[in-house]
Amino acid sequence: MQDELRIVVPLLVIDELDEKSHRRDTRPKVLGATKFLYKLLADHPGTPRTIRAEQPARGAVTAQLLFDPLNHRRLPNNDDELVERLLVLRDFTGHPAQQMFFLTQDGGAAFRATASGLMARHAPTPPRLKDN
Repeated sequence: MQDELRIVVPLLVIDELDEKSHRRDTRPKVLGATKFLYKLLADHPGTPRTIRAEQPARGAVTAQLLFDPLNHRRLPNNDDELVERLLVLRDFTGHPAQQMFFLTQDGGAAFRATASGLMARHAPTPPRLKDN
């Protein structure tokens, strides 16, 4: 059996989704993602929630929010902030760098993550849903 795959969503990602939900061109996609995350995480946002249960050959897939500490001041560049939050998480959990991935579709964020010693991976573009 494989280990659990934990998807950690920094609160900054939720804030960026909220901001993009006001734009006409991104609103439908963003609202779908926000609704999924809210339904999954709203009851217990700081604890892991199961997306896919453990299977015989694969571990469970879970997700949880990563909150900012109360007195935390975010960096001016969101990509830098996301990289910094993952570095703090990595140091806190003690996981080796090869067990943590920075998943993004943003080239700038991927370059920053790699330059900081993280393993950046390009997130696949989700398939488009056919209009009925």
